[in-house]
Amino acid sequence: MAIVINGSGTVTGLAVGGLPDDSVDAGSLANSINSEITANTAKTGITSAQATAITAALPKAGGTVTGNVIHNDNVKALFGAGADLEIYHDGAHNRLQCPTGELKLRASAVRLGSVAGENGINMVGDGAVELYHNNVKKVETTATGVTVTGAIAGATNLGKVLQVKHSSTTSSASSTNNTVTIQTITLTKISSTSKLLIKGWAYLGQKTTGASTDGANPTLTLENGSTEILKFYHSDVPMWYTSGTYNGTYDTHYYAGEVLYTIGSGSITINLKLGSSVDGVWVNRSAGASNGFGQTGITIMEIEV
Repeated sequence: MAIVINGSGTVTGLAVGGLPDDSVDAGSLANSINSEITANTAKTGITSAQATAITAALPKAGGTVTGNVIHNDNVKALFGAGADLEIYHDGAHNRLQCPTGELKLRASAVRLGSVAGENGINMVGDGAVELYHNNVKKVETTATGVTVTGAIAGATNLGKVLQVKHSSTTSSASSTNNTVTIQTITLTKISSTSKLLIKGWAYLGQKTTGASTDGANPTLTLENGSTEILKFYHSDVPMWYTSGTYNGTYDTHYYAGEVLYTIGSGSITINLKLGSSVDGVWVNRSAGASNGFGQTGITIMEIEV
């Protein structure tokens, strides 16, 4: 009786017990099986171990990995047609490198921290960016500026910045022998002991209907309500002139001033006013206007000093 093992591994030619006398010759059986494997290997060039590995391999078109993927030191995982992203361990440090392009992290929230779980940098979607020291928040962006917890090293003249508010405009305003408000900003103090560093600025020029005008400069004033806290002006005159052959020139100047101001707790409204008591119309020559030069604005910084 011949024992036959076909390509599918099916064994034929054995009685129930293995041999005609119902006994099993283990050596003969093993030799027969090995002979068949050898014959199949000669035909295909693939061993049974290799065949098993091929069956378990991940197709090039993709699939599901159910075990760990291990990269030895300095073995890189490369992404992109030109290896544009590299992820690997160099034996001492873990590296994520982008030889070309930008590295963009996008998520509803991004949190960078230590392996111990401490916060470092938190970026909240549609919200604040937070910076931490030893898991304690020190800097946070807000809709109106930045909040700092603690002192700012090196800023000995400013101390601790509590909040900053800024307002600016590109629209123009004018004044003829009177005073107009050209910018307003309101701030509610955080601390009763803080001071306000207030800065105002504008670009001003003179416009006149007279044949010739050499007017003095207008004044620019910062006021707390109706209380004047700073008045500043430019020393050059004239700012405008006309003649029979030349119909007028703006000599526009940049006005700016700042003051450290002390008030109690609560809200404060600061007005930037353009005043004029001479002939002609004094004009805030802001960007966007004819012959405009820049913006008009106010910045208030609340500080602990």
